Amino acid sequence: MPNAITFDSEGNLYITESWGGAIWNVRPGGTAELWLQDDLLAPVTAFGANGIAYMHGALYVVNTDQGTVVKVPLRRDGSPGNPVVIASGLNGPDGVTADAFGDLYLAVAYGAQLVRIRPRSAPEIVLDLAAAGVSFPTSVAIASL
Repeated sequence: MPNAITFDSEGNLYITESWGGAIWNVRPGGTAELWLQDDLLAPVTAFGANGIAYMHGALYVVNTDQGTVVKVPLRRDGSPGNPVVIASGLNGPDGVTADAFGDLYLAVAYGAQLVRIRPRSAPEIVLDLAAAGVSFPTSVAIASL
């Protein structure tokens, strides 16, 4: 089940696969290839690897079922480095995007929140969307003007 996409600085496309707990890669002009499959990306019941963002030589992948954000460094040869959990305890994280300052923003679907993760900091709730009557947010975007 393909879910979300992002591009790296070399024009490679990465696609999350929620049910398989995987990331697929499509190099410019190429075909889709399984790039990484890992337990940190695997689903517990339905949605493992979900939202994905590229920032500073790494992919950041949300695992909805596990309530985590996983960092996957990109090696110089384009292969994946060792995945590591950088945030946990989130209530159904879904979409993710990165800003120009190195922060990640997540749509936390089950908690109806917008959460920010700053480097070397704990996740913080930026907006309580449930209080505004919003339920189950799944995507985040940052406008560039």
